[in-house]
Amino acid sequence: MRRPWQKTLRTVEMDAASVDRCDFERRQHRPLRQATFIRLLQGPNLVSLDAPVVAVSWALLLSFVYLQPRPEKVAFASEWWPSLVALFGAVWLIYLTDRLLDCRRLNFDQEVPARHRFTQRWGIPLWRTWGAVLLLTGVVTLFCLERRLWVGGAALLGGVLLYGWTVHASARLRRGVPKEFIVAIIFAAGVGLPTLTVVRNRSVFLSLLSIACLFALNCLLVSRSQRHSDRQQQIGSAVLRFPWLASLLPWFACLVVILVSGLWAYEAVPGPVGLALVVSGVGLVGLSFCTWSVGALLADYVLLSPILVMVLFS
Repeated sequence: MRRPWQKTLRTVEMDAASVDRCDFERRQHRPLRQATFIRLLQGPNLVSLDAPVVAVSWALLLSFVYLQPRPEKVAFASEWWPSLVALFGAVWLIYLTDRLLDCRRLNFDQEVPARHRFTQRWGIPLWRTWGAVLLLTGVVTLFCLERRLWVGGAALLGGVLLYGWTVHASARLRRGVPKEFIVAIIFAAGVGLPTLTVVRNRSVFLSLLSIACLFALNCLLVSRSQRHSDRQQQIGSAVLRFPWLASLLPWFACLVVILVSGLWAYEAVPGPVGLALVVSGVGLVGLSFCTWSVGALLADYVLLSPILVMVLFS
């Protein structure tokens, strides 16, 4: 005969088992519901299309604001498409090359980001596509791009090669250099190159500095989400070098939004650029407080605010 306390304990155990079973069933169904959504978010990132689209959208916005009202200096339609095609191709080539080189030294028996697993699996087709895009980008650069962009493009190429050597050739520098800030500077410079060759003033430089801050926040969010795999693979990042960044990142994001909002309010940057900066900044602030892994996938999408702004101001 069971004692009263034994019956109570048995009841608690049965209730706990029931709760665990229901929770397991919810976990079983939840990935099935989220799988399609996550794959749709991952798609552009897996094939390295997210960064080129972001770059072209910001370059378009800067040109729309600073160059379109100056028809005597630039023909909006005829002179823009080569620079945008070259920018798209160059960013895609750089990002894909970085991943292909990463796959040569990653241990795929350990935790690896999904984009690197995709690159490892489809390496040969990606290398062939890389060659075709390199040829197309080279032809556009040599025969269609204005000569005034060549000098700045060569300087950026030098910066990219230096970054590549730092990250892939030197093991000591690879673990110690905060690559997120280097990527943000190079990315912002590439986005602003078509505008800087025509217009150089304080407003342009403040816009590019603000854009670089957003890009840095984007890279830090991604690094924070994959810091465990980076630690296993011995890949350096600012989040691993400065662990306090992971917890203080939301407050840095808030600070960037406050500064950008101040520039917009005091008209230090043009209205459309300021609006795009604030929208993307607020999105990054929200994602910085988010602990879900899907937050890192959305980090690139919130940088597409220039598309919305151009639609509103067109």
